[in-house]
Amino acid sequence: PYLFMFYSSGAVEDHWDKTYLGTNRAIAGLGMSFGGTISVSVLIVAALVLGEHGVNQVDDYHQLPLLLIPIFGFWGFVLFVASLAIACFGAALEIALQQAYLVAQGFGWTWGEDRKPREDPGFCSVYTISLLLAAIPI
Repeated sequence: PYLFMFYSSGAVEDHWDKTYLGTNRAIAGLGMSFGGTISVSVLIVAALVLGEHGVNQVDDYHQLPLLLIPIFGFWGFVLFVASLAIACFGAALEIALQQAYLVAQGFGWTWGEDRKPREDPGFCSVYTISLLLAAIPI
């Protein structure tokens, strides 16, 4: 659900009207198709590589670097760790930004990506605090 809020906040911020509907349907369709294709591809590669190494069931995330190690050796592990870190960091930024949108819109504060922090201090504060709180479990 947060993605709908995140996307609609962008629509409000950029003042979209009905003329943007076709473009956004195409973007959403292509984006979901791309993401789905990548997910299926990862599953297929995982089945081929892990099955070849006798891993019939993945019980722990520590087994996942085995996908890249046969091809890249030690650098496969480094690539896996970097990919995981980038994906987690991107998700944390997106969720924190959505949280800031939600709070700012709920309280009627000014908000927007083109504004400076002094123009929308509440939005920027919520965004910063959300990022700091998200870092606690890490």
